Amino acid sequence: MPKVATPARIVALLAPVFSAVSAIGLAWLARHFPGLPRPSASELLALEVTGATSAAGAALKWLHGQSAWERDQARFAHEESLYEPQVARGVHLAEAADPGLEHAVVAEGETLLTSAVGEPAAQEIETVAEQVVTVARTAYGCKLITGDHPRDQLVARAHAATLALLPDVGSSDKQTMGEYDQRLMAAAKKNGIVDAPNALAAAIYSRTDFSIVCTSLLMESYGGRNMWGGDPAGDALPSNLFEQDVTPAGWEEYWANVKRGLRTNGCGPGQLTSEGLQAAANSIGGCWLPGPNMKVAAIFMRQLLAETGGDITLAYQHYNGSGPAAVAYGQRAYAIEANLKRTYMGAR
Repeated sequence: MPKVATPARIVALLAPVFSAVSAIGLAWLARHFPGLPRPSASELLALEVTGATSAAGAALKWLHGQSAWERDQARFAHEESLYEPQVARGVHLAEAADPGLEHAVVAEGETLLTSAVGEPAAQEIETVAEQVVTVARTAYGCKLITGDHPRDQLVARAHAATLALLPDVGSSDKQTMGEYDQRLMAAAKKNGIVDAPNALAAAIYSRTDFSIVCTSLLMESYGGRNMWGGDPAGDALPSNLFEQDVTPAGWEEYWANVKRGLRTNGCGPGQLTSEGLQAAANSIGGCWLPGPNMKVAAIFMRQLLAETGGDITLAYQHYNGSGPAAVAYGQRAYAIEANLKRTYMGAR
């Protein structure tokens, strides 16, 4: 295959020529221009070396800069190839939430930039932006009441069934972890699960597929961080703790506020939101602890799946709420769970 004559290759090939011409030129000037001091042999050699070194140094400096530029361009192209599918996926999710949303947002943005719009237009843009953010961001737990009565009744049944099972679901998670379990946990960690041992224990305890448990953690808490939600609809949690780590002290302050009648916030890796689910996690060890928190979240999702006939998309859709954003949430969860299931099956 013939080599391409790139600028860097040409400069590298011509660098010795530049050095030779520079050395010869300096020597020629020193010998032939009248008025210039006549150099000795050693001085002439020094001039030639200086000229050659200067020319070679300039060529090497250019080659170094060119090499760095080409390396950066290759890195940028590589990073673009990595993020391009994620960007495309985000656009796809936005379109799923509201067909034509991407073009609508662009159109509204152009309108804002070219003219001063009134308050109604600004509010409409904020609503559209919130839909996009709702699809893209980590969620804040399951709201029991949304105003969608069929959905709210289904979630209420799953919620009641979860509370009825606790705290006597079982203790099978006490079993010794085998080699297959170790491979599962390693695969889960590679796929973004922060606390794979507690996630697997929750799956065993609740008799829920590990892929389901992990999907919930990825959707709700960045893979299972023991964190507070950031939903401003709740007021029991001080705002400075939004999306911060859950601590015993923070939990005590929060739970005291709940008992005083303030509204709940999402808590822990399972983002348990209702007072009932949080109390259930307390009954098996503590809602502020990742293990009990994940177990209750897993049981609740199992009950939602039972209510939807095993329909993963619909179960997660109802978990998230109602409307286009919830539909997109369900679709995203389905895709994540299918990928995790294939990955975990490969760990066998």
